[in-house]
Amino acid sequence: MTKKTPNLTLSVPKCRFCNRYWYPAEGVIASTTYCSRCANARRTAATLRFDLKPVSELDTQGSYFLPRRFRSS
Repeated sequence: MTKKTPNLTLSVPKCRFCNRYWYPAEGVIASTTYCSRCANARRTAATLRFDLKPVSELDTQGSYFLPRRFRSS
């Protein structure tokens, strides 16, 4: 009879965008994020695609944050 060896191989996650192996920081879910090379490029692409802008003081009304369609400007 042959002896079964335990499977001790390490599974390293791959980036969802470039398919490169990477080591995420502790607490980061690798299946929902990108590697450090692709993160900034993907963030820039999303900003341009969805016309995202930083939240300013004009975006709030009192203690509420309003969606763009309800803002007065």
